[in-house]
Amino acid sequence: MIENLNASIKMETGINNDVFFDALAIRKTVFVNEQSVPEQNELDEWDDTAVHFVTYINDIPVATARVYLFKQSAKICRIAVIKEHRGCGLAKKLCKYCIDYIESAGYPLVFLHSQTYIKDLYESLGFAVEGDEFLEENIPHIKMVKHLNAEIREPKSNTNS
Repeated sequence: MIENLNASIKMETGINNDVFFDALAIRKTVFVNEQSVPEQNELDEWDDTAVHFVTYINDIPVATARVYLFKQSAKICRIAVIKEHRGCGLAKKLCKYCIDYIESAGYPLVFLHSQTYIKDLYESLGFAVEGDEFLEENIPHIKMVKHLNAEIREPKSNTNS
């Protein structure tokens, strides 16, 4: 399992940083090369404001996820693990890390679009299926949601009143 690996997780917001470049390399390997998602669809308007997470083993990027924060919920997406590192708990550990980040930011709800074949992983993390299966990039997906023990925090005022 991952506990036996020299693994670390780094996170950065936006696209002008090494974490994003590592995330994008993993995404291209998994989604474009393995799953035949068109390369032009892999980058989108959300990347610039999303928080990108990358798991490194011995400083080598092996897994990634992206979190986008909406007003009252957050979405985890672009979850990918390099083929040679699948099956050792990296996706689950990275998702837990993302969920902890979202909950600590005060969001009461997180959702994702799971590829249907892997929905059991997300169910083991407390996600529940919501709605019917749909196609995203010609791959069967299902929306999944998880309620968190957090309340949306009001922005802090810059005034002393």
